[in-house]
Amino acid sequence: MRTGRTDMGVYPSTHKTLLERLQSGDDVSWREFYDRYSSVVLRLGAAHGIPEGECQDLLQNVMIKFFRNGLILKYDAARARFRTYFNQVLFSCITDFRRQKQQAPCDPREEEPQQLFVPPASEELFAEEWRAQMLQEALDRLRLRMKPRNFLAFHLTVFRKKKAPEVAKFLDTDVDSVYVAKSRGTALLRQIVSELKSEDPELNLVWSE
Repeated sequence: MRTGRTDMGVYPSTHKTLLERLQSGDDVSWREFYDRYSSVVLRLGAAHGIPEGECQDLLQNVMIKFFRNGLILKYDAARARFRTYFNQVLFSCITDFRRQKQQAPCDPREEEPQQLFVPPASEELFAEEWRAQMLQEALDRLRLRMKPRNFLAFHLTVFRKKKAPEVAKFLDTDVDSVYVAKSRGTALLRQIVSELKSEDPELNLVWSE
């Protein structure tokens, strides 16, 4: 699991509540949306053979569609999962990008994502990156459910692979407390992953220590 957002910049929202805030007109949340999903766009662009420098242009085109064209406001959860919707927008931009050597900004008149056939191989690439994103969200949710010291003890032992005595010394606590935090954090994270899996069973989300 990628753990980049376990630092001080952890997001205070979940995937679902972020979309709800954006749809309610919370402009501040656009930055969070950009930070949360830009890595998916960049990794998929690279996987499709787009040079690293040009992936930033792809990212700009995808975000233009969401930010300026109001695609978040047009998203209807009753019609499709957000990851399906996001993938359509992303694949549309990738398709355009690969057709043109110098991609122009997405047409601001285009209000809906193109309903393109996404090849199975591309679907699986996207699903893999989306799983990584959802596992990161699971870690974000876990941090909100634990006291900061306990979360740090869990994170250091599970993800940084630090020994319990070393973590106890660093946190100025006893070793037993570190083991308890690790055990509780592991159980909670598995529960959260299970919750996320129930929201989108087809994603096959799994986490194991």
